[in-house]
Amino acid sequence: MMPATIAILETERLILRGFQLEDSGEFERLIAPKEVTDGTLSFPHPVPEGWGIERINRTLERFASGEHYEFAICTRESNKLIGGIGLDVNTRHKRGHLGYWLGVDFWRQGYATEASSAVLDYGFGTLELHRIEAGHYPRNPTSGRVLEKIGMRFEGVMRGDLLKGDQFEDTVMYARLRTDF
Repeated sequence: MMPATIAILETERLILRGFQLEDSGEFERLIAPKEVTDGTLSFPHPVPEGWGIERINRTLERFASGEHYEFAICTRESNKLIGGIGLDVNTRHKRGHLGYWLGVDFWRQGYATEASSAVLDYGFGTLELHRIEAGHYPRNPTSGRVLEKIGMRFEGVMRGDLLKGDQFEDTVMYARLRTDF
């Protein structure tokens, strides 16, 4: 069942809330470095001016359709935007696909693990999903460690799975079932 509004999720150090148009400037600044866009499938590099507003508007439209839940990751202390996390949902199969990103200054501080754990709880609890999966590029093993920390199991490598720019990339896949929860 799709909630009428995107939830606000809280953890010890973070608040996960819906993106707002006012976030667009900071959003663009955080995703601008090549190190950030390189680890995502859908962020362009360089980031065109105004792309943040377009992306946030698309996110809001996709939420309204019940197919995507995307949260702004903000610090609890200052409510500062530090990244984003989303869950693409296939309602027919009760399955979600988790994806996240953080601004470079916020890497290796446990924020991705903390936010991912909260979204996993939301997906299995509120959305009543049966399966949540996530993948990462082999060149980003840190993401694999995040997925393992939140209880996901390695399922395999999908060779040549995604076209990033003009190159096909492998995807290292992880998943967790509601019964594992």
